[in-house]
Amino acid sequence: MGRTPGEWVPPEKRTTNEWLQLRCETCAQSIVFPWMGFSEVVCHTCHGRSSTRLAVAVVTPDARTQAQAIADMAVCSVNTPGNPFSRTEQAKQFAQSFDWICQWGDTVESYLFGKPYRYGKLKMYFGGYLVLSPSSGFVAIPLFLILTPFFLLLISGEPLATHTTLATMMGLVFLALAHVTEPGVIEKQQPREPQSDRTVVTDGHVLISKWCRTCHLHRPLRSSHCSICDVCVKTFDHHCHVSGTCVGPRNMTYFVFFIFFTTIADVLGLFAAVGLYKDAKSGTVQFLCTIVIAWTALGVLALCSMLVSIIRLMCKGLTTREMMRRVYRSDVRHPFDKGVLRNISSFFLNPRDKSNIWGRPPADLEAASCAA
Repeated sequence: MGRTPGEWVPPEKRTTNEWLQLRCETCAQSIVFPWMGFSEVVCHTCHGRSSTRLAVAVVTPDARTQAQAIADMAVCSVNTPGNPFSRTEQAKQFAQSFDWICQWGDTVESYLFGKPYRYGKLKMYFGGYLVLSPSSGFVAIPLFLILTPFFLLLISGEPLATHTTLATMMGLVFLALAHVTEPGVIEKQQPREPQSDRTVVTDGHVLISKWCRTCHLHRPLRSSHCSICDVCVKTFDHHCHVSGTCVGPRNMTYFVFFIFFTTIADVLGLFAAVGLYKDAKSGTVQFLCTIVIAWTALGVLALCSMLVSIIRLMCKGLTTREMMRRVYRSDVRHPFDKGVLRNISSFFLNPRDKSNIWGRPPADLEAASCAA
């Protein structure tokens, strides 16, 4: 079917592998791509996501340009279910190999708390007062990694090991708080006709409030839909399998303190293991100390790098998702950056918003959804 270059073609009239062009919503870079039914494409320059709805027809490019465009799609991953280039699809396939952990967690929770009510994929117990994510079973992994070297050192009687007790206990307390605190879920709405994305101007920056096809609402700025929990989360940071939940504005502080105290506990545990290794008189004890040293050293490296990254994002007023997807241009100050001191103070001192779903029984949530 012949098209005039620059002609807008409605999505329902596009043909497979028809070449289209649009301007990136973030950096205005031209993106040329073959139509394969995707609702969004990712810019290979700034990695910003743009809706394909406004794409226009373009003259079929030469073979070299076509190959480069397809390579860009593979590298940038058009983030749409069913797309073989999508990193999301690859991550889902990888996560499926760990489904047994989630099933184990579901079995334990059902035994302890009874049958849950599902909100999206979240599991709600006790009339909504306990909200857990589908990946809550993964929390057994950090518990094992934290407690095993700690107990080995504590049993050994190493003096420095006793100093890790407070840090370890504080880390576990904040892990529990981050795990059970609802991250900031946005209420789902009744199914309705899909709507176009909204353009929002904030401090001179043009941002897009995207329509969520699953929750049937326009997402607030900085929010995102978590495919694991199947809900939209305000100021979405990331879904953390270590804490077994999404990290959002209501549990972000708990998550940061969990990483902080766990890092301190691991550093103290590493010094304690080294001291025990030097004083060991048995080959068996030295072998066990070597395992604990290697274990805690890897933990210290991972946790320190994570803590540095968190502090860096905190100072810039960014979320992990915004950094990974390069939502904002690096050469322009983004609209939510208030300066280092105000970013840090607002991170720790801003009051938490009231939860939209915590403590609400299933009938109440369904009634609210129907009313909206």
